[in-house]
Amino acid sequence: MLNVKQLFSVLLVLGIFVSSTGYAFSQAQPPASPPPPDSEAQATPTAPGGEITPARVSYLNGEVSFWRPGASDWTPAKVNTPLAPGDVFYTGSDGTVEIQVGPRAFVRAAPGAQIALDNHEPDYIQLRLTAGHAAVDIRELGPGDTLELATPGAAFTVERNGYYHAEVSDDTTTFRAHRGGSATMSPAGGAATPVPANQQAVVTGTESPRVVVGAAPALTAWDQWNYQRTDYLIQ
Repeated sequence: MLNVKQLFSVLLVLGIFVSSTGYAFSQAQPPASPPPPDSEAQATPTAPGGEITPARVSYLNGEVSFWRPGASDWTPAKVNTPLAPGDVFYTGSDGTVEIQVGPRAFVRAAPGAQIALDNHEPDYIQLRLTAGHAAVDIRELGPGDTLELATPGAAFTVERNGYYHAEVSDDTTTFRAHRGGSATMSPAGGAATPVPANQQAVVTGTESPRVVVGAAPALTAWDQWNYQRTDYLIQ
């Protein structure tokens, strides 16, 4: 039979064991569940009742500056920013910006480009490329919908699905249509000219531009990246 001293020792040991076990249990609790994914980052533009869904910044890489009318200076661009007419982007030497203009329609500006959203109506979107090169990848364009890309030399109106590559350098604008796409070119002071699939238009000058339409060259590495990027997004 245990005496008082032995009983006290046993109780002390049990107390230490329970205390240490409780601490171990508290430390072994599973971590809290992670927060849900950012639904805005994965969403595609949809609008009930035929309302206008704003174009948005859907991807950024590297240095991309953003300016909105009324702002005192350029600021770093941010993903998921809804856009309004007048917004302008400038991509640095390593910058890329992707603008989602529809559930399956994207406009991307490569490094060293300046691109702006000039107008956005329910069935009409107008962008302006003033420097560098950009891709317009349209996998789905609604009936009657139109996208126009304005440049210093000409405006290019797109009314069907396809892939389009535009480049502005010095006083020359080059526009190419691929993947079944076609566009209508309207040079300053000149007659509208079609740019069929697998063709390119080179516009030199701005006041009285010279236009040459011919076969488009092979897709570049930039074009291939755009193809893969859109494939990934729509899947």
